[in-house]
Amino acid sequence: MKNIIIVYILISYLIIYSQTKADTYLNSQNLVGKVTYKSHKKMKTLLDSTKYDKETIENVQGYFTKQFQKEYVLEFNKTKSLFFEKEKLNLNGSANHSNDKLFKDFSSRRYVHKKELLGKVFSIQDTIQVKEWQIHQETKNIGIYSCSKATLQYKKNDSLILVTAWFTTQIPLANGPYLYDGLPGLILQVDDGSNSYLCTNVELLNESKEFKIPKGGKVVSQYEFDEISAEKSKEGKARAAEYLRGIESPRD
Repeated sequence: MKNIIIVYILISYLIIYSQTKADTYLNSQNLVGKVTYKSHKKMKTLLDSTKYDKETIENVQGYFTKQFQKEYVLEFNKTKSLFFEKEKLNLNGSANHSNDKLFKDFSSRRYVHKKELLGKVFSIQDTIQVKEWQIHQETKNIGIYSCSKATLQYKKNDSLILVTAWFTTQIPLANGPYLYDGLPGLILQVDDGSNSYLCTNVELLNESKEFKIPKGGKVVSQYEFDEISAEKSKEGKARAAEYLRGIESPRD
């Protein structure tokens, strides 16, 4: 019985200590941390449903979905952050380096996004936009964090984008994955219909952190890059459709 009481006291102490430590970091003007997100990209196959059965289409869809699963890291302090793809090892043991790095400076309301598109590197430089989020009453837990739901609508390439995000005020930082930010707490999950990010780990650090602006690439605005990306996407889909027409044959 005595041993049980001692264990209970130790567990209670560790819980209180951990919470106090976290509160110290969160109340500090030097809030520093690192968040890991798992990313999923939704892909639509161009296979003709009149020529391929449902199982084949689903298998192809699953293959491409798996290929586009990635991990990202958001490192942050109170005013700056760096969002980048986590390195992963190739089969030969070498690291797979990515040019996808997004730097945000909330004190100047500017961001620099180094991104590769079809072998060409761009430096997207623009203003951090004020986003008109709608906060809802719905809540859920992501790990140990209580999160509130928020939604956003905006236009991109003449398409209406609907965004659903889940943020926690337990980490009072108006930031999140990719270009999503501006809520009264860190965004731990977001889905814009094409890409989704889900937090898998949060580390709050009792140290200072500085970030370097990604260098290199052709300088463009976000609008210019979106136009280039949309045009390349159309060209790619047209080539893929032409290729499929060449290999497909009508069913008997």
